[in-house]
Amino acid sequence: MNNHKYLALRVCFNTSTRFNIGYNLAVRRFALTIDERQAKQLSTILHEWSLGVFEEFGIKVMLDVLTSTSDSGFDVKHTLDILIDVWWEWCISHLIHLAFTDAFGTSIEPNNSKNVDARCFFYRIKKVIEVVNMSEYL
Repeated sequence: MNNHKYLALRVCFNTSTRFNIGYNLAVRRFALTIDERQAKQLSTILHEWSLGVFEEFGIKVMLDVLTSTSDSGFDVKHTLDILIDVWWEWCISHLIHLAFTDAFGTSIEPNNSKNVDARCFFYRIKKVIEVVNMSEYL
């Protein structure tokens, strides 16, 4: 696995006949150059990118967007909550990850894990999944 980071701008909505319709409007690898990092705040870059995608699809944020969802990373949350100015909610996947990390006493850093056995168990599961994903036969 790699440590590449990606941003996705996804919309979900309901109509009178269908519920939970969702589309990824844009996905991009998040790898800023040094010049980009020095020129603007990260939240400003995220804001400009998001507004550009919304504009491309004819979405008016103040009229069409009710809530936003992300992890609680400062720059992303600041972009959604303050700059785009819509209600912010936790991403359920990130919330579950934090709940499990706390419940099992695990940590990405081996030295910070309170439950070494649980961390080893999850590490083995991760390795099995990686092997299956990389194998053309499995």
